[in-house]
Amino acid sequence: MRLSFEHKLLLLVLFASVPSSIGLVALMLSTGKSVYLTAIIAIILFLIIAFCTASITYKTSFLFRTLSNLLEAMTTGDYSMRGRGELSQSALGDLVLQINTLSQTLASQRLEVKEHQLLLGKVINQIDVAIIAIDNEQKLSLVNPAAAKLFNLEVEQLTGKSAAEFELDKLMANTEQSLVQWTFPQRSGKFTLHTDQFIEGGYTHQLLFITDVRELLRGEERKTWQNLIRVLSHEINNSLTPISSLSQTLGRMIVRSDNLEADKPDLKDGLNLIHERANSLKTFIDSYRQLSRLPEPNKQWVLIKDLINNVISLFEHREIHINCPPDLQANLDPVQIEQLLINLIKNADEAMATLEGNGEENGDGEITIECSTRNNMLEITIKDQGPGLSNTDNLFVPFYTTKANGSGIGLVLSRQIVEAHQGDLTLVNRSDGVGCEVIVSILTTKT
Repeated sequence: MRLSFEHKLLLLVLFASVPSSIGLVALMLSTGKSVYLTAIIAIILFLIIAFCTASITYKTSFLFRTLSNLLEAMTTGDYSMRGRGELSQSALGDLVLQINTLSQTLASQRLEVKEHQLLLGKVINQIDVAIIAIDNEQKLSLVNPAAAKLFNLEVEQLTGKSAAEFELDKLMANTEQSLVQWTFPQRSGKFTLHTDQFIEGGYTHQLLFITDVRELLRGEERKTWQNLIRVLSHEINNSLTPISSLSQTLGRMIVRSDNLEADKPDLKDGLNLIHERANSLKTFIDSYRQLSRLPEPNKQWVLIKDLINNVISLFEHREIHINCPPDLQANLDPVQIEQLLINLIKNADEAMATLEGNGEENGDGEITIECSTRNNMLEITIKDQGPGLSNTDNLFVPFYTTKANGSGIGLVLSRQIVEAHQGDLTLVNRSDGVGCEVIVSILTTKT
């Protein structure tokens, strides 16, 4: 049996003291010393050896158990314990000093790690980028609030769930693309994806970063156009002042003219022209100001079919078919959504009217409106039988229009209304025939 270090040290003490003591007793007996004296010396030597042996055993065990407790405390994360160092310079004192230094170093490093983790946690929780960590079992091990918002769930409801349950495996298959069109339960649109890896517990985990570039780009784009609109409004208002002044001057000339009958027709024509132009400019300004004055949605629960019926009553001349569940409800601003539907249906109606005016065949000229829900999103699809889209690059550019009397803000305003409802507006040519298909996706739950 292999002896412990304490037992080996005890044997060394006994080996150094016992033989010499036995030899001393034997020498005294061989030289004729008193038996009683020899016995007393033998007892004293035995007691000294026993005391020294017990003291060495106790001190050694106490020392090693103390050092073991210090190391065990550091192993469990308690760095507050310290060993008492020797007053003199010794190997034991150096050992205790090194253990105390190690404990202090580990305590400082743990504090730094906690501070960094706290900072990293705040950044992850506040950043707009959705961050998802997937472990080696393809389960979600970390989800930040931005990612949870995409799925319309709490962080605790997502952690530990399978990545395939939320189709993240399919999403990660598209990470080689710079932009991905994707639909989440909370939001749909274009996203940039980036993946990375990290090792935890000896296993490789995957990190998925999802950025909604649409919201960032749209915000900057909206600010730019708002500034432009303010400049245009200022410039056009400057031209309205002299026009109004001239109209008043002409009006006074009509009253004061010496040859009223001769001058009156020309003056009236000029006056009418100025008033007509002034009214057109005012209408022009008011229409563009809508882009920068769109209020926050005043949401309430409404029946979608009733909302659509209110709108299509304005287009009695056009045959419109509705395919919408009668009990379908959504939490939205009915005034803004009605304006949105009016803009889109009006565009469809005017597109088919243009086609009819050219003498081209467009079937019955019907508009179809379909409603459905998918992943907590309400989808309203409007299909027409017009000529379709010829230039999709400038659809949402303010001031751009292909209509003779168009203002170029209808689709821009419509997209702002949809995005204010955390949705998306898409226009494509129909795949099942001629015409255009408009898809409105907005959130159906309260936010």
